[in-house]
Order: sequence, then structure tokens, then C-alpha cells
Amino acid sequence: MAGIYRKGCMICLRRDREKTITEAQQEHLQEQLLRLFGSDIRWSDMNIDKSVPVSFRTTALEEKLNEFRSAELVVTDRLHGMIFAAITGTSCIVINSKSSKVRGCYEWIKDLDYIRFADDIEQIEDLYRQIPSGPHRYDNSHLLPYYEELKKLILETVRRS
Repeated sequence: MAGIYRKGCMICLRRDREKTITEAQQEHLQEQLLRLFGSDIRWSDMNIDKSVPVSFRTTALEEKLNEFRSAELVVTDRLHGMIFAAITGTSCIVINSKSSKVRGCYEWIKDLDYIRFADDIEQIEDLYRQIPSGPHRYDNSHLLPYYEELKKLILETVRRS
């Protein structure tokens, strides 16, 4: 997408019972990001505390995607945080969480050179330095055969119902 101005780091971490990062780890994470981005760090969340009317959902989704597009780096332990960073071409460090779905989904997109997986908070600065400078573009062409197979399976199941 032309004309995107990216600035700073966006942190998008779990705040619910699936939260893996301790307060001490979160402080250490913030210290590393302060060294990399100075005070240009902002927080985001994937949860919305209110119902979004159907007529506004496309707009709400686009606003969230733009939030990701505006960051130089996203640090997240959320599955949808990783996915939004991937499809918006935003550099991202994904922190391992309790849920195996995050690592499982990462395996599908691990060839994207702008997405890195961290098993430990200590890796953040090093992983950030490994990410090539952008712009980045999401390319899922290698996944299309899998999508076609999935589509066939779904259609077969629907036809049998």
C-alpha cells in the first residue's frame, strides 16, 4: 500500500487469563522497546468492550488494520495480532503464549521475513534487528493450494448435509 507512514512500536498483549507474560517480563519488554523506539510506543488491544453493529464492522475492521499499518513494529502474543501484522505487511515479533494456536499459525507464515517468533522476552531486540527493512508485502500464494483443498472439503461436507 503506497503512502503508508509507519512510526514507532505497537504492543498488543493478552490481558486475560491466558496471559503468559509476567509483570517483570512486561517491564523488561518495555525497557527493550524504549531503547529501540524511545517514547514512541503505544498499546493496543484486540478486544472491544462493546457490541459492534453489523453496519459498522467493515469500518471497525479497517480502523484496526490501519492501526497496525501505522506501526514500524508490532509486538504481540495474540493470534489475531500476528495475522493483522502479516496481512498489513507490518514487522512483527510474536511472543510465545499458552495457546499452541499461535505457534501453529506462525508455522503457516514463518516464511514471511518480517514476522519473527520469540520464545523468550530476552530475544526482542535481536529479533527486531534481524527483520529486513521494508516495505513488506503479504504473499500467500504458496498457501493457495491448501485453501483450494479446504474449500473442496467444506463444499463436500455442505453437500452431504
